[in-house]
Amino acid sequence: MTSDPPGRFTRLVLNVALALTVSLAVYALVTQGRAIATPSGFLRYGLPPMALAAILVGVRRLPREIQVNVVLLLLVTTGATYAAEAGVVWLDRPIPLHEDCRRPFGSGLTRFQDQACDDARRAGGEFDTRTEIEVLEDFEAGGGTIWPLVRPAAMALADRTLLIDEQPVLPLSGLANVTTSFCNESGDWVIYQSDEYGFRNPLGLQRSPIDVALVGDSFVHGHCVADGEDLSGVIRRTFARTLNFGLGGSGPLLELGVLKEFVAPLEPRVVVWSFYEDNDFRDLEREKEHEILSSYLEPGFHQNLRARHEQTEPGIIRMIGEARRAADSMRSVGLEAVADSGRPASRHWTRHPAIRFALFTAIRNRLASVLDPADDSLLPHDERTLQEVLTIARDTVRSWNGELYFLMLPSWPQLAGVPPGDPRRDSVKAMVESLGVPVIDLYEVFAELPDPLEIFPWRLNGHYLPLGYRLGGEEVVRRIAESGLTGP
Repeated sequence: MTSDPPGRFTRLVLNVALALTVSLAVYALVTQGRAIATPSGFLRYGLPPMALAAILVGVRRLPREIQVNVVLLLLVTTGATYAAEAGVVWLDRPIPLHEDCRRPFGSGLTRFQDQACDDARRAGGEFDTRTEIEVLEDFEAGGGTIWPLVRPAAMALADRTLLIDEQPVLPLSGLANVTTSFCNESGDWVIYQSDEYGFRNPLGLQRSPIDVALVGDSFVHGHCVADGEDLSGVIRRTFARTLNFGLGGSGPLLELGVLKEFVAPLEPRVVVWSFYEDNDFRDLEREKEHEILSSYLEPGFHQNLRARHEQTEPGIIRMIGEARRAADSMRSVGLEAVADSGRPASRHWTRHPAIRFALFTAIRNRLASVLDPADDSLLPHDERTLQEVLTIARDTVRSWNGELYFLMLPSWPQLAGVPPGDPRRDSVKAMVESLGVPVIDLYEVFAELPDPLEIFPWRLNGHYLPLGYRLGGEEVVRRIAESGLTGP
């Protein structure tokens, strides 16, 4: 039997390369299935591994001499591509952060917090660089009891439910009457005391009569400002019995669930439904796939969460304990951010710079942006389902003679004009008005400022500063007052 080292090496390289490309193709289909169905998504995630796998399968059928040449070409091309990837990464490298803001990958800080910290320190200010887990540990070390923020949207995304009376239940609120760690975008960690049902309100307000109830995502929740500086706090200065039912990460279907479960029993005179143009349609796409959340489109469906809130808390506490234990173990391998972000741990590893480099992420993104620069198909726009949601919300509020308002919250890109704001917002506005629901468009308020970006922390793409919430809350009060509702 003759020795054939070149042949064995060639077959080894081809087999390893084929196994890797097939694995990447399968991973892309599983994790990026919806994106791959679009042109730019296919260019980013589908085409590279699929094309290479097809080529390798064909090469395996060629004579050995050709296989050897192909393997040499493959090795040279791979080396050149990694050199190009290194060049693109170097060109796109961020400005080095201030030394006080540098944390290792997986520390739990977001890119926003990194940049905000850098801006604050370079301006001579302070920025608390502790992660949420570190805030919890410091608070507990001082003898206090504190709980992390409960994110029902993250639970839905991870398909986590509780089993109560042998039925799956998705909680739509946090832990009741507890000190809650919230968030940090401006430099200081915000901590608040939750109300009787786990929302961000003063204790004692969760009973009729209610003047105004706000339903929405993190902007209604009040990211990341102190108590009294959020939308509900501003409105409460005029209408004392104002309740905040905002939950970070919520989309239209989750908000409809909150309306049916927690708002409807109180029958407030006014319900303000917020719509954040930057991500509400994306949230809606995910929520439509969730069995419980999509069921809120059905007449009469509810989970009876307000009455069963005490039953849901043990399960929520158990989930928090599991997350804390997972965070402790992940910290040892640099993945603490998983617990803070609510992202599945199985996918978080792909965000590591080394993994992104190995997968040619920079080149793939450049290729997709060059070949398909104007493609917006990755941005879902299911206006029909949104209209169905709002019709149900309108009819629900009108059932007790209440009034529903639609509050449009402009995003940073919309106010910055880079790129121009979503042109579909006018279509959404017209649709809502056709339902007979008054629209309050805060873009018209913020655009009048000399510098509209001053309502954002460090002029970065984040949540509003107290100025933005104050101007927004005052506009809501003005519009409500025009309808005849007055404060005490």
